[in-house]
Amino acid sequence: MFFLHTSQSRLFLQIANSIIPPRDNIPGAGDINILNHQECDIDITPKQEKYIIEFLDKTIKTSFDLFESQFEDLIETNKIQILKKIESNNPNLFNSMIQIVYSGYYSDSNVLKAKQLPVKAFQPDGFEMNPFEKSSVKKVLTRGKKYRG
Repeated sequence: MFFLHTSQSRLFLQIANSIIPPRDNIPGAGDINILNHQECDIDITPKQEKYIIEFLDKTIKTSFDLFESQFEDLIETNKIQILKKIESNNPNLFNSMIQIVYSGYYSDSNVLKAKQLPVKAFQPDGFEMNPFEKSSVKKVLTRGKKYRG
């Protein structure tokens, strides 16, 4: 995470793991380091960089306001409480962070394989389509032209 300091990077990974926690054989979003991971196909825009930094700052402030502690030192229940507080106070910022985390997480091929999702896009190589059958629209064709008045 070239635009974040080391402490900010650690905080981001903690937040990402709270948003998408690890379970069973599937890593959490923080475990795959979505902003630095080679497998994640995510390009962070300068606007998104600002959102991330603002979100980190709000997380630090809310953590000290509610628990007088750093986010990283809290139990998961308290971390979730902080994220809910940020969501209620700053829904647009929270949604931006969710979009960044989910985009990075679901672009990782290891995650897609673990969740048994297709690793590449369905199109243009995806679903096979049967040739068009004119009989499937027979009723529409027999109605003739209809115009709205």
